[in-house]
Amino acid sequence: MKRFYFGIFLILMALNSIAQSSKEDLLKDVVKIVNGKFTLSDFALVSSEDGSNLQIKFYCESPSQGVISRDYFNQIVATLQIQLIQEVLGQVEIKNIPEITGNPDIEFNVYMSKTGIQVEVKSDGETNRNILMWEDIF
Repeated sequence: MKRFYFGIFLILMALNSIAQSSKEDLLKDVVKIVNGKFTLSDFALVSSEDGSNLQIKFYCESPSQGVISRDYFNQIVATLQIQLIQEVLGQVEIKNIPEITGNPDIEFNVYMSKTGIQVEVKSDGETNRNILMWEDIF
């Protein structure tokens, strides 16, 4: 019986730790305003079915006035993150990580302006850029 209560105690302690970590994460601003621009930096560890993994760095910026609201900026960035990773790597498991260890394997940089979005992908020493016009998106 003591083992049962001890097991319940351990589970409650673990849940409390997870809840505090999640609460701290929920209180952090994901989108920051720096020099008149919305900015967002995010990092992910991407794992494939064969067990290999890659570190991904994702950065996005947009003027904070006259282009897009903070809410839509965040929404578009969240959608782009998943779409870009799956477009480049296929179906993979994506896990957010607090920071990159060493250098990222792939960098996604997204720049928004009044005319559209530039998506820049850096990998293996190469850089590729594509432009999406707002009228083509909506």
